[in-house]
Amino acid sequence: MPERSRVTRRKLMDAGRREFAEHGWITAKIRDIVAKAEQSNDSAINYHFGSRSGLLRAILRVGIEAMEEQRAADMEALGHEGLALDSDLGVVRLSGLVIRPLADVMRTPEGVDFVRIVGQIGPYTRVEQALRNPVMQDTILLSQVEVLVDAIGSSIGADYGRHRIHNFLIALIAILSARALSISAGKKKAMAENGGVEPTIDEINERLLANGELPHDAFVEEVVTTLSAGLATGTRAAVDRGRAQPPRPSA
Repeated sequence: MPERSRVTRRKLMDAGRREFAEHGWITAKIRDIVAKAEQSNDSAINYHFGSRSGLLRAILRVGIEAMEEQRAADMEALGHEGLALDSDLGVVRLSGLVIRPLADVMRTPEGVDFVRIVGQIGPYTRVEQALRNPVMQDTILLSQVEVLVDAIGSSIGADYGRHRIHNFLIALIAILSARALSISAGKKKAMAENGGVEPTIDEINERLLANGELPHDAFVEEVVTTLSAGLATGTRAAVDRGRAQPPRPSA
């Protein structure tokens, strides 16, 4: 791809990410994205990405790839322990591998935008759809989620396991989205108070602390602890006792 096209695509993705995060990926105006990407032709998005949805997929893929380095480091650390990515790791360890890099992307403004966009679409996506989505393919994240799904399914059964994983992902996305919104609100307030100067993530976190919220590392560990415990709770017998009202199929 010519360098000029790469630069244009990057500008469109940067502008699209900001606009989708702030205004919603469905309602954000294409002309605003194009203008903020310093393009003069409203058809630039269709030319480079095929559609608004194509731009969204490209933005999500970049967000997932931003986590891959940390996920690769986590896999390397497992290898040093003589462990492999499989269900024998246990649900708590596996869920931590899924959660931490996703929470840690919020150390950057781009990551905050990414989480806000995921928050718009995540609750409406079933586990099976997420695993088949092209933006997930050939990623460490996909491998980790697949093993986590298998681990839960082997514990409480595939049908109930699918529902539990779905609820886990909804809860995770909701928690991270709320944090991302708090960070964005803190950024806006800081910029209004400081003549439009953009604050650092550390400065924003100081504001969160002043408002009684946890610092980033403590927040991440609390999310891991809370959601991992819920995900790991329950046995086949406990599920059997509650079969009077079986869940509807998730797909």
